[in-house]
Amino acid sequence: ADRSVYLGRPWRSSAKAAFIRCELGAHIAGPGWDNWDNPANEGTAEFCEFGNFGPGSAGGGAKESGAAGPRVSWARMLDEAAAARFSREDVLSGADGWAPWAALAP
Repeated sequence: ADRSVYLGRPWRSSAKAAFIRCELGAHIAGPGWDNWDNPANEGTAEFCEFGNFGPGSAGGGAKESGAAGPRVSWARMLDEAAAARFSREDVLSGADGWAPWAALAP
């Protein structure tokens, strides 16, 4: 149903999730994120967004606007520089040099 699904909720206090340039449908709840009935999670979980679009997005990077409505105050709306740390190389590469995208090159 519309506005019935959260982008994330912390299974542990150190939870982290980012949605970067994603199409978010109308099923996404306006607040975006849930503290899972533990307000302490709001100070430890790292939930963020950047450049999302669609009816479930926060729109324009502002918590106050967008089709889905205002996001929770404790989630972060990233700017371009902060979103850059979520490149596929930074997220998927480890000390072993694994590069799964290399297999996709012609």
